[in-house]
Amino acid sequence: MNIDKSSWQPVTLGNICTKKEENDRENASSNFDRFLKVEHLDADSLHIKRWGEIVKDELPPTFYKIFRKGQVLYPTRNPHLRRVALASFDGICGEKTLTLEANNELVDEQFFPQLFLSHSFYSHTTSAIVGSTNPHVRWRDVADFKILLPPKDQQAKLAELLWAADETIERLEELMKSELIVKDCLRKVFFKDYKGKFVKAGTIFKLTAGGTPSTSERRYWENGSIKWMASGDVHKKRIYDVEGRITEDGLNNSSTKILPENSVVIALAGQGKTKGTVAITKVELCTNQSVAAFLPNKQLFLPEFLFHYLDSKYDDFREMTGDSNSRTGLNLAILKEIQVPNLTILEQEAIVTRINIVEDCILEIGNQISKTQLIKKQLINQIFSA
Repeated sequence: MNIDKSSWQPVTLGNICTKKEENDRENASSNFDRFLKVEHLDADSLHIKRWGEIVKDELPPTFYKIFRKGQVLYPTRNPHLRRVALASFDGICGEKTLTLEANNELVDEQFFPQLFLSHSFYSHTTSAIVGSTNPHVRWRDVADFKILLPPKDQQAKLAELLWAADETIERLEELMKSELIVKDCLRKVFFKDYKGKFVKAGTIFKLTAGGTPSTSERRYWENGSIKWMASGDVHKKRIYDVEGRITEDGLNNSSTKILPENSVVIALAGQGKTKGTVAITKVELCTNQSVAAFLPNKQLFLPEFLFHYLDSKYDDFREMTGDSNSRTGLNLAILKEIQVPNLTILEQEAIVTRINIVEDCILEIGNQISKTQLIKKQLINQIFSA
């Protein structure tokens, strides 16, 4: 899209908005129902989808600044997090959050919030960070952000385009949520509510764990061509490639081993939510010691069926070693005891087909969301380029 900026006027952010300071230390908590922390805001989004409720959540002592519906909320701490929001209700926020109102004589109120999502705005604010312990940006530096401002009629048209893209993304995300609910329902019907016979995984599948070649031996790693999977790679769910590579020497001088295509792998340990996450390999590869594999037994079990079944047991895997947040990892002995539904290949095929249809829809919706987000981002950056 080519945009003619010949009639646009240079302004600073401080020229086109007002910083509001409505503070009430004594009564704010009793006059409002909701408050916003930085963690309630999503990166690169103007929408507020989460908040704290004063009646049941702890209100931090520095939360007495009042924000109003229609104001732009910009947290000045850690600006690199790219958090900003357009207030959709009245509430309370922290004292370090800017509450900004557009000057409607100069700027369209629907156009104004979009500039906070631009690359040039975040480049400006992150370059102005002060403080090492609590990195933040000062209002005077935010206010000094310079843009070329279109005439108001052009602002309205551009805002309409941007919000249309935003609305499309929101609709797609709601559709994604619906499909994920359908997937969960199918898994409940097929797996959690299953009342038939089970078989121990260890009696049907060969299980193995990987290893890591010595990192002090450069010949195990340099110019390696063998795919070597780390536990974090399980989040890809279907593994077509990984970043890690080792050499033939590395393979032969460590406990890792080549896994065949369609091995079902599980993270034995890992940071955050990694432990217990299941994936299926779509290429030959090897893994580190934090990943275990169920090798294919296609005569009795479809790999995709085993993948879906084990993937549905994520919460159970997290609890098997104590608290779900425990650092204690899974191991092969635990995995061998897992009970797997003893179904015929035809029954497995029927289940896999139903779930995969929904997963294909989820994948396509995700692709549409990514494409629309990219188009919107490119347009925003073109409008608000430095």
